[in-house]
Amino acid sequence: MDAELKNLQIDRTRRRSAEPSKWATRWIIAGVVILLLLGGWRFATEKFNPAPVVEVQRVQSIRAGSAPEGVILNATGYIVATH
Repeated sequence: MDAELKNLQIDRTRRRSAEPSKWATRWIIAGVVILLLLGGWRFATEKFNPAPVVEVQRVQSIRAGSAPEGVILNATGYIVATH
């Protein structure tokens, strides 16, 4: 029975090596490469697919009392783009 109990003990004479695992190094390198690829993709999409240039036209408002004779409709409010 003593022999069986000795088999259950943890062998502390055998230690782990001090150098990191090959797999840990590979995972770290793969993570860095993925982050660099994602950053490059984001930069490339902004660089090669910029936002469209919108032409802006300025208008002047006038008072209702000084409106020309042919005015049929006056409206106030906001203009909201549909898309």
